Amino acid sequence: MVVNSRPSPLSSVYDGRICRGFVIARGKLCFEAFDCDERSIGVYPTQGEAVNAIPNNEEKKCSRSLLPD
Repeated sequence: MVVNSRPSPLSSVYDGRICRGFVIARGKLCFEAFDCDERSIGVYPTQGEAVNAIPNNEEKKCSRSLLPD
C-alpha cells in the first residue's frame, strides 16, 4: 500500500452542491484562488486564506453551472 502525504495541488470549493471556485497550490509559498468562472481572485500565503477569498454570493450565477435554475 502506498500513501501519498502531499496535499492535492487543486481543491474545489463547494457550498452544498454549488461550486463556488477552486484553489491551486503554486509551489510551497502560495495558493491562487479562482471563482467559478475560472477568473483569478488573487494569490495568498495559506490555503485557508485563498478559500476564504472566494465569494459566497447567492446572486452570482456562474456561466458554467450545470445545475438547472
